Amino acid sequence: MDSYDKLTPFGIGINGCIDGFSRHVIWMQANFTNSKPEVVAAYFINAVSECGGCPKIIRSDLGTENVHVNRLQYFLREDENGTVHGPCVLQGRSTANQRIENWWGHYRRQNADYWRNLFQEFQSVGDFNGDMVDKGLIQFCFLDVIQKELDTVVTMWNTHRIRPGSTGHDLFHGKPFLMYHVPELYQAEDYLHPVDFERLDIILEEERKERSSEQNH
Repeated sequence: MDSYDKLTPFGIGINGCIDGFSRHVIWMQANFTNSKPEVVAAYFINAVSECGGCPKIIRSDLGTENVHVNRLQYFLREDENGTVHGPCVLQGRSTANQRIENWWGHYRRQNADYWRNLFQEFQSVGDFNGDMVDKGLIQFCFLDVIQKELDTVVTMWNTHRIRPGSTGHDLFHGKPFLMYHVPELYQAEDYLHPVDFERLDIILEEERKERSSEQNH
């Protein structure tokens, strides 16, 4: 997991998650922020619900936006006795998270540079000064467009063929979608950890209560 901050000065925060083995993108979301723990946690829970389980291990940086996800991961990995077997959270510098860092480079070349240059042009001519109103206008006009483009880039990425690296470090190569969903074809193992859906229901219910409380205020 990681956040992409190149567009955050303009009010667009992107957060993503990529599978370390297959390089399949699990989620890639553009939003008003990528720094609120509850926002990133919602992405994680949605992915767990859709996949029917949580990862054996998640890797993230030390940013505060990941604290809820880390706690949820421990909670979902507990057995009936409340014990977590083996490591389930790895944290370190963002630059060391090579899989998603490489993907950010791909996204920058495909789309992000265009948007960053456009918003910087707005700034250079005095049409954007960084206040909440200007960020709100950027979000209103461009957030949905950026998300649709992200979805397209993700689809193309997940279905393209990864070729062997020139260094030979990538021992497994193929289409991320297939490598993720059918790892047996690549002599690999599926490390999706089944979750106790009663625990997941508890989390989802708390999330619904929190959203309801925010709407009432």
